[in-house]
Amino acid sequence: AFVDLKYARMGDLITLHLSNGKYVTYKVTAMHSIAWNDDRWLLPTSSDRLTLQTCLGPNVTSPRLVVIAVPAY
Repeated sequence: AFVDLKYARMGDLITLHLSNGKYVTYKVTAMHSIAWNDDRWLLPTSSDRLTLQTCLGPNVTSPRLVVIAVPAY
């Protein structure tokens, strides 16, 4: 669950621990509050990016928060 995702800020670092034992770090570059049924942010992209989404309310139709992060080399 991403209950604390709403506290993310531009420039924050997100580190993922991969199944092969390696770590990958991403930097938050964009945040969007979107409608519950706006799925365009979840479509494949041509660039390497991490897309995280969480609900902003208790209802099925509550807005969503999308956080975009790119590799932090």
